[in-house]
Amino acid sequence: KQVSTLMNAKADATAIARSLEKAGFKVTLKTDVNLDSFKVALRSFKAMVSPGDEAVFFFSGHGVEMGGANYLLPVDIKGDAEDQVRDDAVPLQRVLEDLQERKARFSLAIIDACRNNPFRDAGRAIGGRGLAPTTAATGQMVLYSAGSGQQALDRLNDRDPVRNGVFTRVLLKEMEAPGVPVADVLRNVREQVASLAKSVGKEQVPAIYDQSLGRFYFTQPRAGATLAQAQAGQGEVAQQHIGHDDEHHGQQHQAAQQSQALDEAAIQPRQRVHHLLNRALKLVKNTR
Repeated sequence: KQVSTLMNAKADATAIARSLEKAGFKVTLKTDVNLDSFKVALRSFKAMVSPGDEAVFFFSGHGVEMGGANYLLPVDIKGDAEDQVRDDAVPLQRVLEDLQERKARFSLAIIDACRNNPFRDAGRAIGGRGLAPTTAATGQMVLYSAGSGQQALDRLNDRDPVRNGVFTRVLLKEMEAPGVPVADVLRNVREQVASLAKSVGKEQVPAIYDQSLGRFYFTQPRAGATLAQAQAGQGEVAQQHIGHDDEHHGQQHQAAQQSQALDEAAIQPRQRVHHLLNRALKLVKNTR
């Protein structure tokens, strides 16, 4: 291995996988992925996404920017020269373009990576300072766990007992809040992470790039939610019961991708086992 091992990456990927599985996702967790297994997993994930689906890609590990493009690093990256890194890493843009090509209704890429350059930290002049800002296509959101040049904190101090990184522990908590749209979840995460980092004299402000349309949820509103709560932002009439919309909507698959990392990765296709709440939310929770 040519770059440093990350302390919490496997625990972070595993925890996110469990949280999504609990929320109704079909989860495939991959850890310690090399380049070949990374690419195989991405091809499999792409094939599972159908038009109108949602997809979430979560990456925990090292990333680097070269020539304005961001690359996600597998565990077997050598990093002897920039051309080698371009050949042996996975462009983040490939992930976003795959989801756009498959006409996902909503896609979210969460990149939990330090915004510093692991090669430069090791004394090699490869790439820029860290991940570059990105551009989300229509229907997409991208979240970086830290701002440009900032460190994504593994823990708050030497006595911190939590096994997850600061960003992931906050994300896990916010994902479980029922009826909170993803856009609000991510903004809550940004504010809380920034506050926690500031409390220990550090700066970590997650960066959000948002071109999504409509409202989407990690955890749907509870069945007892009011009509106004359930239909907020949907432009749809909410149903306060399970199912009953099969005549209007055929079965659709949901897909979510949970991370490929320098040390760990999780790829998570999201699928449901029963119907929930209303027409709009049925696309979100179709087989839950």
